[in-house]
Amino acid sequence: MVTDKSGASIVIEYIDGKLKINDAPLGVITNAPSYDWHMTNLRNYINLGFENAPTRTLNGEKFSQIGMGSGMVGLPGDMTPPSRFVRAVAWTQTTRPMENADESLYEMFRILDNFNLTLGADRAEGTGEMYGKDHSTMRSATIWTTSWDLTNLVFDYHTQDNRRVQQINLNN
Repeated sequence: MVTDKSGASIVIEYIDGKLKINDAPLGVITNAPSYDWHMTNLRNYINLGFENAPTRTLNGEKFSQIGMGSGMVGLPGDMTPPSRFVRAVAWTQTTRPMENADESLYEMFRILDNFNLTLGADRAEGTGEMYGKDHSTMRSATIWTTSWDLTNLVFDYHTQDNRRVQQINLNN
């Protein structure tokens, strides 16, 4: 994905050896399958929203939500790329307005941390050591998480081994 300072984004992919460029109006990508597939699949989740589900009456019996968050019932929770794409759209489209860049930064990492692939009992599909820090053969765990501030030209990140957000100011 490439995003300019205005926030407009495109996704650049090679599909069957051919260059494909898509507009990315939602600002979300994942690694598989192709971007246009994800945009079509997203139509299966248009019922998701920030507002709780309304009370419904069936044969005179009223049914209402049990707790907050019922507008997201049906949100896929597994770690496959299609499910991560749907969740990323759901979280980014329902986040609260931010007052400043610092607040936005930490909200962005709260959202992104929902997508971390952890070092689990399966050794993250090839982790060098189960509990150590040898990641030489790792294929699928999240090693780092990044965020760009396009207005102030700041790159922020944290790593799997250091959750403290680090910042690189590109103006320097």
